[in-house]
Amino acid sequence: MNYPLSVQVTLVSNIANLLLIPTIAGMAVRIAVAVQLGAALFKAIFATFLDRILTLTALSIFCAIFLPSFAHFTDAQYYREVAIFVGLSLLVVFVILPVFSISILPRIPKKFISKSNVRSGARYLTLLFNNNVVMIKLLAISLMAQLCFFYAVYIIATATGIELSFLQIMLVLPITSIVSSIPLSFGGWGVRESAFIYAFGFLGISAEAAFSTSVQVGILGLVAVIIAGIPALISGEFLKKLERKNA
Repeated sequence: MNYPLSVQVTLVSNIANLLLIPTIAGMAVRIAVAVQLGAALFKAIFATFLDRILTLTALSIFCAIFLPSFAHFTDAQYYREVAIFVGLSLLVVFVILPVFSISILPRIPKKFISKSNVRSGARYLTLLFNNNVVMIKLLAISLMAQLCFFYAVYIIATATGIELSFLQIMLVLPITSIVSSIPLSFGGWGVRESAFIYAFGFLGISAEAAFSTSVQVGILGLVAVIIAGIPALISGEFLKKLERKNA
């Protein structure tokens, strides 16, 4: 799979996230499309889950960076719950997953992973976690992607009339993004707005301003995917390759 084709697969999953149940719909569509394009089933599953884990890792790192300052704006119980969640997320990503992939997974008896699809996915995961350079690059890209999204939200917020600096807004944006990705609604609508109102309230922002910002974030996200995704899917290699696979 080349880069333009992988971009198109990502756009398809983003469209599913915005129109259907977030996270679950995007992951299901990405796995199904990757398999249709020739990827092994378990390799597609592991790669998709790893992508979600990297996103959660990036958000957790930002939460950890701003968590000490966030303590001044929230109550002790909420702060403790966020701290426990962030700590567990980082423990899973930086300790449990690498140990499992490097030390435990290769030692599992072959009879338990006898199917070629499972072996391919397990080998893919092991090789990836053994390649420190690739993992650092992936994490750096995830951090940069989230930072770009946060800055876009900051621009929308200031245009709405919210008078906060970028660093102040960063106190709540990472945890808000994690909550918004919980698969409880279509396209994240409702969950995202509630998270914005609740989190921005700690910074003294009115519910109306937080709600307006959240709605604009959702609309602009949908518009961006439509503008970037539909032309790419219609004119690109994506549909041609799918047609060849199904022919």
